[in-house]
Amino acid sequence: MSDYVQIAAPVSRPSAPAFGQATNQAFEQIISTMKQGMAAATSFRPQSFDMSQAVKAMQDVSAFNRGTIEAFAQSSQVLVSGSQDLFRQIAAANQASLTQAVAGFKALAAVKSVKEGVQLQASLTQQSFERALSDSKQIVQDGLKLAERASAPLTERAVLAAETLTRRAA
Repeated sequence: MSDYVQIAAPVSRPSAPAFGQATNQAFEQIISTMKQGMAAATSFRPQSFDMSQAVKAMQDVSAFNRGTIEAFAQSSQVLVSGSQDLFRQIAAANQASLTQAVAGFKALAAVKSVKEGVQLQASLTQQSFERALSDSKQIVQDGLKLAERASAPLTERAVLAAETLTRRAA
């Protein structure tokens, strides 16, 4: 029984993927840059106002926001498509488990002694448990990969925002 606990431990506590750390660092950099930008903006007192610069800045902001919306759309598309695949995988695993259970019940119905029935039941229980662990592990891994793929466009936009704000603040 302790072997099963050791096998299940990685499934119940997956390690944080590297993309999560990169995303956190990018957001921390964005926040820091925004604070610097706000400090610079509140202390800035222009001598003269150039309307063409204001228009250019608004066009830049608009273009950047358009790219961000496209990143959200791309991320959503990856998430929807990947979720459908993940749900199909879960349904297939459930179907296979049900088929295995039905075969086990048929085998139990054909036993000739109580001892044989107890042994068969123990074997079926072990097989079922091992299958559940294997299926769960695969689903968790695939779910983490999906999260990584879905967050990639947003992470790229966050990094771009941090770089843009850093350049503007400098």
